[in-house]
Amino acid sequence: MKLTTGPGRVEALAEEAVVAACTLADAADPSRWSAGAVEDVDAALEVLAGALAQLEPECAEILSVVPVAAAAVVERAHQAAAGASESAGGRATTVTSAALRQALAARGLSQST
Repeated sequence: MKLTTGPGRVEALAEEAVVAACTLADAADPSRWSAGAVEDVDAALEVLAGALAQLEPECAEILSVVPVAAAAVVERAHQAAAGASESAGGRATTVTSAALRQALAARGLSQST
């Protein structure tokens, strides 16, 4: 979705995004997340990262880990929703976590968990 914006409107839209994110964070607890809600937040993160990535090539490189990280969270949410067995969930999480660690390391970043 592309919105037409005039000068100064970016700041207002960014502020609206922060307010919406804070409202979501205040309302969310582990028991209230559905796989669909996780997918929606994943999409929002990717859109916001894509917007910031337009600032300069270095920003794009730094933010390129966002889709990998968000995909890992979506995968975990789907596993939980499907009631995946602990052993199968552990294997998938390990693979995803390794991919995330590799993407972060390639950009000189570290995972803070």
